Amino acid sequence: MAGELRILGERVATASIGGVPPAERAVLEQAVRASLLCTWIGVQRESWVWPYSRGARAPAARMLAGLFDSLGGIGRLGTLAGAADLDPMDPGPSHTVLPATLAACVAAGVVGPRDDDTVASSVLAGVEAGWRLRRSISSARPGIGFHSAGVYGAIAAAAAAARALRLDGPGCTNAIGIALTRAAGLAINSAASMIGMTHFGWGSAHGLEAALLASEGWDCARRPNFDHPCRLNTDQGWKHASSATCCG
Repeated sequence: MAGELRILGERVATASIGGVPPAERAVLEQAVRASLLCTWIGVQRESWVWPYSRGARAPAARMLAGLFDSLGGIGRLGTLAGAADLDPMDPGPSHTVLPATLAACVAAGVVGPRDDDTVASSVLAGVEAGWRLRRSISSARPGIGFHSAGVYGAIAAAAAAARALRLDGPGCTNAIGIALTRAAGLAINSAASMIGMTHFGWGSAHGLEAALLASEGWDCARRPNFDHPCRLNTDQGWKHASSATCCG
């Protein structure tokens, strides 16, 4: 798997929205707008579900207060957006686009003024990384195993933030690898419990953290033991991972 992660890191580092066909770019931009809209709706309407308020009165809630305030508040924003995403009356982005969008926006502000192409290229990198890994290591149907927002959302956020931070290939590889060790969230909690909403927040925060750690020279093991037909270091594996017949 070490070779696959290295290749994926290089793809993330060189991802560019400039070479994307107009129709595909329009889809990506629509997904980014949906993510930001979902975040705004969450902040405006879903704060009642938030247990980490600094104004909380109960002792346990006071201890939790501010837990997601770090890293630009990305964990709070991701969780509230996740709460809005569960509302059938609201538009909902995919479990990779939302974390990638939030991480790209925060990370892009670290290195300089944000511009649309940087954010779009970063989200593109994040979505591709999240989905390639998802299709290469998971054969379970939705609702079984781990929740994609907390697992592959973390990968997408790490790749997006790494691209926005302008890390090189090895740096992007480290960011993805660090995010893999942070990935978490049971699928059974995805929509059946309040804690499932935090998967979006933790995925976003852990991915951003992974990229920031990689930018500071932190590294990780690059040989996780995955065995699946979608081996990403072969042409056949790339083709299978991108196909409709691959595990979803």
